[in-house]
Amino acid sequence: MIKSTHLHKRRKEHALIITSLSVLILALLTISPAAAAVSSWELSPENLAHGDTLQIKGSASPEEEVPIEVTFEKVVQASGGKYEYILDDVKIPEGVNNRFTVRANDVRNLNVRVRMLIWLTKSSEASGNTATVTQSGVPPGTYQIKMDGDAGGSSTVDLKITAVQQVKADSNGNFSYSYNTKAVPPGDFEVSVGGITKNIALQQGETSATTPGYSPQEKETPKEQDISESQKEAEKKEEAIKNAEAEKKEEAIKNAEAVKKEEAEKKEEAVKNAEAVKKAEAEKKAEAEKKEEAEKKAEAEKKAEAVKNAEAILNPDQSNKQGENKRGENKEVQALLPFKKAGLPVDLVYMLGGMVAAVLILILYSKRK
Repeated sequence: MIKSTHLHKRRKEHALIITSLSVLILALLTISPAAAAVSSWELSPENLAHGDTLQIKGSASPEEEVPIEVTFEKVVQASGGKYEYILDDVKIPEGVNNRFTVRANDVRNLNVRVRMLIWLTKSSEASGNTATVTQSGVPPGTYQIKMDGDAGGSSTVDLKITAVQQVKADSNGNFSYSYNTKAVPPGDFEVSVGGITKNIALQQGETSATTPGYSPQEKETPKEQDISESQKEAEKKEEAIKNAEAEKKEEAIKNAEAVKKEEAEKKEEAVKNAEAVKKAEAEKKAEAEKKEEAEKKAEAEKKAEAVKNAEAILNPDQSNKQGENKRGENKEVQALLPFKKAGLPVDLVYMLGGMVAAVLILILYSKRK
């Protein structure tokens, strides 16, 4: 009995759950935009060249928001373990819920840099050699986008770039969208509108000035023009600042070189002056030494002369004696001459000379007394 009661209770619970799920699914199907799927869409021109504007027209439920997705791939060569790919003039039109996604395969990391007024960077580390960066809510304008990072040993890197933009159908369910292909590399790419995907071949060519089926939606809005002008103004201002800084730096270098040259010239002049002063002092010193030596020599000569004069004054007799001795010797020699002529013996002559000398000494001695 108790077991039967439990089974009946479980059946009621299951029935309630199934009923609730059915109501929920029905409600979701009623309010889901998928119930109003895109019925069809067309593109123009048929032969699309690089730089042309792709025109998309289609029909959906009235007031439906239709997602339009453009996807292309690019193989980038790596160099020195790095890779880089740049997209110029990427136009983001006005719309709702736009999204930009970059996926890089065989990499260590991925950096996506967008140049608005300044460079803004969003980075991602790889998971399983694949790195993905997604950015939503990009304001309308024209940007430069750079993708770079570490290749992780691979010679090439596969980039998959997806841009999503939602457009709203009018009250009749009609919608249109314009996409400039200047940022898409030549080759095949995919366009998906409301879940309907088509492959499009983009041929190599120059940017067309106009394309068939051109719509006013392709023109830049005043807001886009203001942003573009602001970017140009900011770039000009940045360039002017860089030029001014470069001129200041160059002027500072020139001034520093001039000061350095002037200091070197002053130093060289000071060295020359010091050498000239040193040379003049050496010449003066040599002249003074010569003069002092000459004065010493003259003084010595004067002193010697004075000493001689003083000796002559103090010892007059000695001078006379020396004169008399000289005269006596001369007389003695003259006295010996007759003996030599007479042929007398030498001993006798010397004896006689000695006697004469003794007599002369006695005479001189007596004279002094």
